[in-house]
Amino acid sequence: MEYPHWQYFLSLVEDVERLSRYVSLNEENFGTSSIECTRLLLSACSEIDVVCKVLCERVSPGSDPGRINEYGEIMLPRFRHIPTILICVPRFSLQFQPWEDWTTERRPDWWQDYNKVKHERHRYADLGNLGNVLNAVGGLCVLVSYLHYHDFISKGLATRRPFLFLDSLYNGEGSLLVSPKINLPDFAAVNTATVSAQIK
Repeated sequence: MEYPHWQYFLSLVEDVERLSRYVSLNEENFGTSSIECTRLLLSACSEIDVVCKVLCERVSPGSDPGRINEYGEIMLPRFRHIPTILICVPRFSLQFQPWEDWTTERRPDWWQDYNKVKHERHRYADLGNLGNVLNAVGGLCVLVSYLHYHDFISKGLATRRPFLFLDSLYNGEGSLLVSPKINLPDFAAVNTATVSAQIK
């Protein structure tokens, strides 16, 4: 499969969109927990682990981090704007920063909740909730976007904005994802004429 991390992210977004038919994605419902929310939280955070390792290898070849703080020690000096990246769900007028609290010394609250659900689900089943799911899938979105930053333009990885994705601030206008210019703050703005040179 080509671009497995992107494809997996899209599958999780489809699941979140399906979930929104039954639970409205608004702040009043962020504490709503269910088996489906637990599954999505575990799936998204497990994939975050994988994508973080890939990004760490790109930044520091040969590194072998195994914890979120170790990922931060490698990634955040290079990608220092990750905590500022905005995610939006236009249909529900949602906008949030999933990595806002991530530093080399601190983990986001939703990541700590994930670990509680993962290791002590019998005590913390209520943390498998909608708010944590949105932050986890949004957090994965940020990392996958960094992983495939150049591919969005150079290889036409996507043509339409998913249900949950980067705020339009970063990705052109309207529903189109692919744009002659794309701008995440940790990368120089690129265009189709220069992207190949930047990938090398």
